[in-house]
Amino acid sequence: MNRTSIKTKVTLWYTTLIVVIVALMMLFIFFISKGLEETSTKNVLVGVIEDRLDKIYYKNGELKIDNDFDSFYLQVYLSVYNKDMQKVYGELPENLKSPRGFTDNTVSTINNGNSKWYVYDRCISFEEYGDVWIRGITAISDSESALITMLSIAGVMLPFQVVVVSLGGYFITRQAFKPVRQINEAAERIGGGRDLSQRIQVGEGKDEIYTLVKTFNDMIGRLEQSFESEKQFTLDVSHELRTPVSAIVSQSEYALENAKTMEEAKDALSVVLAQARKISGLISHLLMFSRIDMGHKMLTLELLNLSELTEMVAEEQYEAANEKGIEIQTNITSGLYVQADETMILRMLINLVSNAVTYGKPGGHILIGLEKDGNKIVGSIADDGIGIAEEHLNRIWERFYQINPSRTSAKSGGVGLGLSMVKWIVEAHSGSISVNSKPGEGSTFTFMLSLAD
Repeated sequence: MNRTSIKTKVTLWYTTLIVVIVALMMLFIFFISKGLEETSTKNVLVGVIEDRLDKIYYKNGELKIDNDFDSFYLQVYLSVYNKDMQKVYGELPENLKSPRGFTDNTVSTINNGNSKWYVYDRCISFEEYGDVWIRGITAISDSESALITMLSIAGVMLPFQVVVVSLGGYFITRQAFKPVRQINEAAERIGGGRDLSQRIQVGEGKDEIYTLVKTFNDMIGRLEQSFESEKQFTLDVSHELRTPVSAIVSQSEYALENAKTMEEAKDALSVVLAQARKISGLISHLLMFSRIDMGHKMLTLELLNLSELTEMVAEEQYEAANEKGIEIQTNITSGLYVQADETMILRMLINLVSNAVTYGKPGGHILIGLEKDGNKIVGSIADDGIGIAEEHLNRIWERFYQINPSRTSAKSGGVGLGLSMVKWIVEAHSGSISVNSKPGEGSTFTFMLSLAD
């Protein structure tokens, strides 16, 4: 297994890349400079020779050379040879043997030990005398040696550059990966102590590391919320089951030990049956939510006359409303259709209307409305009951949330799941639902669904 850290790998890659780039740049500079220097040296050599061609002439049977014909000019050694190839003027570099042959108008290179020279010859022909040669020689070793010296110095400096680059690269990489180290440390703390409140603080930023940290923090936040929901769910279910189970146990014990008549036994069994039905209802709701959470709850959509379904639910709730002296009124536009799951929509309507009955005031009113608004159907269930305080309005959709358990009578059997189910049903049909309420004035639940084509 490769145990080399990412910081070390990045530092090695970074250092290697920098060294290769620097080496290639030095070689490039060396060869370009060398080529330019050689071209410049050749141009000087040729120019010096060409400028002196008219300083040699033949007069009165003698070969003449002007006095201003210097034998050494601009680092060029100049010499003149007669028609017999014998040097008659000028000088040659020390310890350099002049080439024997002559090549007109051509720059050639000769080696003499560790030194290199350029040689340029030019021929002047005189009709009365014959050919005269002018030879120029200049060193090219000096220019090359300067470049080689520069390259050598750069080579000596290279190890120090590598050390500086490596340390700098390691420091930069270490700083860049600091959030990653914090992520690892946070993950270890969370794994060791199960503390999901841990977050990584890296400040503001938009780079990849910041994005990674933000994603990690968001993930931990969702995990924390999920664990908290799970704990709250366990507490709520335990609480909701404890009361009916205790009632069942106590009534069963009472009936077994104290019931002397069939009537007393039936009374106890009635209580047991009511509590068992409450448990059954709770289990049914929990099973439904489990299927929803696991994505197993699928809707069976069909063309549904929502107007008729709403009228039917209103009629079903008349008896329960009459027991409290509540009058149910309807204002339902006929012939409104939706593509919906009938069972789910029926459950949604029953929950809303039965809630209005449960929390409506005795002798009060409930108004059930259904109308068309563009391509939407707007439904509303309004009561003039006890209402809901503003601080509870955003939480009534949460599972098991009850504003005050005392509001829920034992007879109604509410456990705080009805509105959560209503909200899921509406949203599963791509609709929306909202509530307006004031304590003592009542509540109005309004839902919107798409009108069927």
